[in-house]
Amino acid sequence: MIMITQEALQTTADQFSEDSDTLRASTPPATILSAAYPSTDQASHRQSLTLNIYQTSISGDDIITELQQAADDLALLVHRFGRKMAAILQWPKMKGALLAEPHMLGLPCLGQFDSFNCVSSKIFDEPIMQSGKQPMLYWLYDLLLYFLEPSGVSKGARLQLTPNMDLIHQLGQLPAMDIELMSKHGKPFIQLTLCHGGKYDQREVLSAPIWEASRKPTMRYGKPIPVPADSMDVDVNPMQEGISAVLSYLVPRRDSRWRIAMYSFPEDSEEEFYTNLVHACKAEDDTYFVSDEENKKCHGLFERFPAQARNFLQGRIGARNGPFSRQAFERDWRD
Repeated sequence: MIMITQEALQTTADQFSEDSDTLRASTPPATILSAAYPSTDQASHRQSLTLNIYQTSISGDDIITELQQAADDLALLVHRFGRKMAAILQWPKMKGALLAEPHMLGLPCLGQFDSFNCVSSKIFDEPIMQSGKQPMLYWLYDLLLYFLEPSGVSKGARLQLTPNMDLIHQLGQLPAMDIELMSKHGKPFIQLTLCHGGKYDQREVLSAPIWEASRKPTMRYGKPIPVPADSMDVDVNPMQEGISAVLSYLVPRRDSRWRIAMYSFPEDSEEEFYTNLVHACKAEDDTYFVSDEENKKCHGLFERFPAQARNFLQGRIGARNGPFSRQAFERDWRD
């Protein structure tokens, strides 16, 4: 459990004792403030405030549960659309358009506490330090797509998160957190470590499996095995067009943090976004394997483009010499 220090509690109580309206506007969502504050008795006000802030706690179980749900959403996306789509969505401009409002990715269980700098690393690669005080899902996005991308190569990734110093100054010491993406017995897992520190360097480790549709049979008696309706409702509902329909088809779960954040998509990025998505469709000279079912899903995504975009991009579906062609990979290798 993450507890706020007593010193920070008293500082916060003193800071806001004169104005309960300011208190309500400034207190993080995760803080429990259940008592009434009589304006005529500031001493009683301060005592009640301190008592209730002390009840503030953030559960590691809640964090890993919400991280697991987010990982499941991207696992389903990669399973449906394939390796090319996973690679495309990692392109910086694609991430910038999809996650234009990073604060929308904040985990509900963390509230205002979900603000971190980080060091990210992939197996065999040098760590990369990144700053920007962003929610942990924003930093985790690239690593998850990389880790879930089916390549036949052993993968692993780690995200070392340092809490926003402004929050530490206001609310007391918060633990650093590590998130690791790993395989256990051939299955993908996400592991969260809360580094509480102290005399004995106390740590809390929680681990959860990532949805494994890609490892399960997809056909039975010659027919596709249906995925749970909650995940695939976009395939059976009447087809719609436009950016909202495209984003809903990419991430079907209605309350997904990814889907909620994606709805802040900037209009001036649409043309480039649609142009890049077309490359996920199967082409004759692809280096990456694209199954018939994945190609079908990519074409289904294209059918949800606005009519103007479909007319403009129709001739580029399956075009040779794209960014995943053998020629493109040979050029990259020579460079």
